[in-house]
Amino acid sequence: MANSYEGTFRIRYHADKGITLDRGNEQSTLTAADVNKAMEIMVDNATKLKCGFDRWSLYIPGVNETLGKDDKQLPLSKVKAALKEADNVVELHRGKFAKPKMVIGKETIVTKRVSKFQDLA
Repeated sequence: MANSYEGTFRIRYHADKGITLDRGNEQSTLTAADVNKAMEIMVDNATKLKCGFDRWSLYIPGVNETLGKDDKQLPLSKVKAALKEADNVVELHRGKFAKPKMVIGKETIVTKRVSKFQDLA
């Protein structure tokens, strides 16, 4: 079960990491509901800046695992290919240290956990 990100986030550019996501501040307006709009903004800016995406801010199952140990960026071509696949959706999850992380893949099914405990008193 994936943890969804709550709150606002912002899109930033870093010379080494490329396009990255960060927690929002007072001026941030993007939320989890705006995830498709945010992905469009990220792809457009990556194309203009001729850079990739921070590998820790964007996850594509099966692609991130193939990156080298020292690679800091996820190539734009891999992201565009993942977005074109029919079953893939873009979701916003909570990553390490409660930072926002976009995931491009199959839709995550959230199930309710069933407790094995019974209240007796």
